[in-house]
Amino acid sequence: MYESCIYLIITLASLSVLKLLWKIIELTCHEIEITSERLILSNGVFSKQKKSIELYRVKDMTYFKSLLWRFLGLHNISLITSDPDLSDITLEALPDQNDIYDQLRKSVDLMRTSKGVHEIDNR
Repeated sequence: MYESCIYLIITLASLSVLKLLWKIIELTCHEIEITSERLILSNGVFSKQKKSIELYRVKDMTYFKSLLWRFLGLHNISLITSDPDLSDITLEALPDQNDIYDQLRKSVDLMRTSKGVHEIDNR
């Protein structure tokens, strides 16, 4: 009886460690590039996928830092966009010393101003 419980616990712990390792591998394969006009996202472990979104399409940004991310010195940025294919984007596990949030906010404001983009709410 106790042996089966120990095997179950070991199996669950092993699966948890494998899931954690896979998530770490996925996060290390993410690349983010901010150009003057676009946000380019590349990801994938075995096959690469590249997506880009025009910066003027970004409607809202949220900076999020969970307790675990705070201990690890990381944060997430969530974007809400007007792009039908990429309406919600989450940039995960970004390093704190990197000012991506501020850089992205300034670039979005600059592109929205230069393109004359204004948001209209239908409420």
